Amino acid sequence: HVASSAASPAQTVLQNVAQFEPFAVEAAHRGVQILVYPEFALGGDYSSKSAMRDFCHVVPHTMYMLNCTVPAEHVDAPWQLAQDALCKISAYARENRLIVAINTCEYEHAAEESDGYRLYNTEVVFDESGEIVAAYRKTHPYFTHVFAAMPQPQLVTFNASFGVTFGVFTCKDILYSTPSHTLLAAGVHHFVYSYSMGLPIIGADVPV
Repeated sequence: HVASSAASPAQTVLQNVAQFEPFAVEAAHRGVQILVYPEFALGGDYSSKSAMRDFCHVVPHTMYMLNCTVPAEHVDAPWQLAQDALCKISAYARENRLIVAINTCEYEHAAEESDGYRLYNTEVVFDESGEIVAAYRKTHPYFTHVFAAMPQPQLVTFNASFGVTFGVFTCKDILYSTPSHTLLAAGVHHFVYSYSMGLPIIGADVPV
C-alpha cells in the first residue's frame, strides 16, 4: 500500500483507511493471522509539526476509551478522526478475525509545550475481536522535527490468541538496541514491525 492524498488531512486519512479493507479480506481468505500495515500508510505532511497536526488524532490505549457505537460528530474534536479511522480498523479486524496493526500519528495535549501538543509516531494493534491490545510510541522517530520521542523507551508486548507473545517496534527502531534487544533479552522472539524504508509516500512533502 502506498498512501494516497485527498482534499483535506482528515479525508486523506479516511481514504487510506478505506483502501485497507480489501487487504484485510484477502488476508483472511489466505489464512493470515496477523496483518501489519506499513509505516506512514495513512498519509501526512511531514514538512513540519504544524503541517502534520491535522493528520493526527487521539489514540486510546484501551478499547474502553473508544466507543465505536457513538457517531464521530457526537464526540469532542480531538477524538473525531480517531473515532472514524480507528473504529473502521477495529471493524476490519473483527469482521475478518485478524490481528491488525496500524501505524498512525497520535495527538497528545501537552500544556508545557509552546504550541500545546505533542505528536507521536504510534503503532496500534487490534485483536481478532477488534479490541485494542497494544499501543506503542516509536522510540526513534525519523522526522524528529515532527514527532516527539518518549523520555523512556516503551517496552510494549501483547499475547496473541494462538499462544505467542509479540513485541512491537517501528522502522528506524531496528537500528538501535532499545527496544528490540531489550525485548529479546526479556524472552520475546516475535515482533509486529511496520516500516517505510524504501517506500514512496504519495503526498509526503519530505522523501522517506
